[in-house]
Amino acid sequence: MLQLDGPRREVVLRGTEISYFEPGLDPFTLNGDYIVDSLPSLVYSDFKRLSAAYDFISVGRTRIADRLCDVIRVVARDGTRYSFIAWLDAETKLPLRVDLLDRDGETLEQFRVVSFNVGDNVSASMETLAKANLPPQLSVPEGGDKANFNWAPTWLPQGVTEVSSSQRRLPTFDGPVESRLYSDGLFSFSININRATAASSDQLLRTGRRTVSTTVRDNAEITVVGELPPQTAKRISDSIKFKAVQ
Repeated sequence: MLQLDGPRREVVLRGTEISYFEPGLDPFTLNGDYIVDSLPSLVYSDFKRLSAAYDFISVGRTRIADRLCDVIRVVARDGTRYSFIAWLDAETKLPLRVDLLDRDGETLEQFRVVSFNVGDNVSASMETLAKANLPPQLSVPEGGDKANFNWAPTWLPQGVTEVSSSQRRLPTFDGPVESRLYSDGLFSFSININRATAASSDQLLRTGRRTVSTTVRDNAEITVVGELPPQTAKRISDSIKFKAVQ
């Protein structure tokens, strides 16, 4: 995958190896099943899982990159998340355009194919990658210490489940940071809690699809970070309940 706008950036997926090439950085390789940072999450989602919390609505047909496409809208039933509109090539079912929309219908991000080609010549051009020397593989740090936290959210959007939890010590924080990671199979977010300080304050920030919502109460700084509308992130933060320490 080659980024055509801005600095030249190339990502190569071969088997479970994903290699990154960028100007000014040493090339490196990571383990993974798909390229997660250059394609919409909708492309590699488990639709059977999503069907429990999302509706898939056909809204007609149109042309993208001179190809006939089926247009599908993906909307959370509880209205607490962003939505997608996907243009799928009618013949190959490949996504030729994917728009991420906020709750007001405004476009936050767009993935769009400007040139499309399928056939044996594409497979032949990819054969050279099978023999290419890829950059060295980076080791991924192990997760933080597992812990039984004395807090938990009492409300989560429909279909969201906990993926992992960890406790880490960071140089800029006084004491450990406790984190839980959640996902519904399409969007993900984390809840992070650390001891509040005199500098702690309520904050709410959104940049594109990502929201950071910080609430200070019960001598704790609660921060929700992830792919959520600000209202949803704040509702999750407000739902956190602390158990009495034994």
